[in-house]
Amino acid sequence: MLFDDAETAEFVSQQGSVERELGRRSFIDFYRMAWPIMDPEPFIDGRHIRVICYHLQRAARRDIQQLVITIPPRYSKSLMCSVAFPAWVWTWWPSAKFISASYGQQLATRDALASRRLIESPWYQERWPEVRFMSDQNMKTHYQTTAGGVRFVGSPGAGVTGHGSDFNIFDDPHDITASESDLNRDEARRFWFETMSGRFNNPMRGVSLVIQQRVNTKDVAGECIRRGYYHVVLPARFERDHPQRHEFDWRTREGEPLWPEKFDETVLTRLWSTLGGADGFAVAGQQQQRPQPREGGLFKRHWFKLMEGLPSGVIWVRAWDLASTEQTGSEDPDWTVGVKIGFHPPTKRYIVGNVVRDRLDPGGVDQMILNTATLDGRNVVIFLPQDPGAAGKSDVHAKVKNLPGYVVKTSPMTGSKATRATPLASQASVGNVWLYRADWNEDFLAEVCSFPTGSHDDQLDAVACGFNLFIDSTGGLLEFFAAQAGDIAEASAALRQSMGIVQVVDYERR
Repeated sequence: MLFDDAETAEFVSQQGSVERELGRRSFIDFYRMAWPIMDPEPFIDGRHIRVICYHLQRAARRDIQQLVITIPPRYSKSLMCSVAFPAWVWTWWPSAKFISASYGQQLATRDALASRRLIESPWYQERWPEVRFMSDQNMKTHYQTTAGGVRFVGSPGAGVTGHGSDFNIFDDPHDITASESDLNRDEARRFWFETMSGRFNNPMRGVSLVIQQRVNTKDVAGECIRRGYYHVVLPARFERDHPQRHEFDWRTREGEPLWPEKFDETVLTRLWSTLGGADGFAVAGQQQQRPQPREGGLFKRHWFKLMEGLPSGVIWVRAWDLASTEQTGSEDPDWTVGVKIGFHPPTKRYIVGNVVRDRLDPGGVDQMILNTATLDGRNVVIFLPQDPGAAGKSDVHAKVKNLPGYVVKTSPMTGSKATRATPLASQASVGNVWLYRADWNEDFLAEVCSFPTGSHDDQLDAVACGFNLFIDSTGGLLEFFAAQAGDIAEASAALRQSMGIVQVVDYERR
């Protein structure tokens, strides 16, 4: 039986009323109903969509105020978070204020426009006609509702000064092609944690939302996780032992796809092969959400073991790799690095105990070396590299004079950096090099394991030079090891004599 016009109108009206109430109450239902307006392709359901929508709804209700979601690309994250989510919030809170951002303003503007089109669509306006835009404030990057709601588009490069918010959204904080740049990641982190964190109209009630694919251990999501954000991680393939496995991951079979309706086994296998294989850098980060340093070949991350405390009886050396350029603007100069590495005679292990680094002018470098020596104490041998030529010799002598009372060893650098690092790599490969667990571990491993393809090798050269002091027969340290069976103080005296160091310290009377 066909409906007449009046009955049809009544049915449509009732359907609109039902959808209005259902859409306001449930984000996942709103998202499904809004799909045809957002994307002409047929809707493909997936359980990950329900998980994400559930947590976004909890964030909207302020049950979660700091939320980070990490998920592979092309899993509809931007449609959920940057297009549908603000439009849904306005159905029941039309005065809510949003600042949405991405690594580039063009990308964030794309999603803001898609959200505006959804709100202006006949479907949305028939159900929530109270959500309308001000005629005098309706730009691509900044629009406002008649109820006082605002959406402003920002980026690390464009800024957000002068704008307040209830919700901060950072969707895709990093450009994949630039994510290996320390400066690029630093800029994104500063934008989010220093600039955006001060934009809330009510700091006690503001919601911070980050959604991205992982690109680096030091990306924005990684820092969010370290700061205690509620983390929803959804890898492309299930890993029972994933380091951040989430309780809402419903899968039980190892390797089970996240969205088999779209990315089944065949598609994932082909994609992963293109990205470099299951053990590759891109798959680990972008697909599995557990980024690792891009390895360069000489060192492997799993070689280095971590220790929670330092044993007694370690003989320490602080080796330096020197630079003398301050960071200005977008430049990425070398670092001045001091690595404290020790040998533990009872276990025959080498221990990297501390790393300090900074970008300073020559005067700042000298002060940094002196300050570090003061903190280390006089029992730590200091190694300073000597640049070739008379100027290098003069400069290193000046630095030695600035360290009265400390044991200082200087030497010209010979051979390539790879040659200097190979002995350390040999010991690391058999598990003889340990790291003291500390904040510097991640930067250190990222640089060492990316050598020689990484952008910097200052930490590597410093730790290699320190290690080589222990094994270089010309430096007298083999004789020093022969004295390890005796008292540490006596061995230290033997070390000073064997190295021919003119600055002698009486350790026994310190």
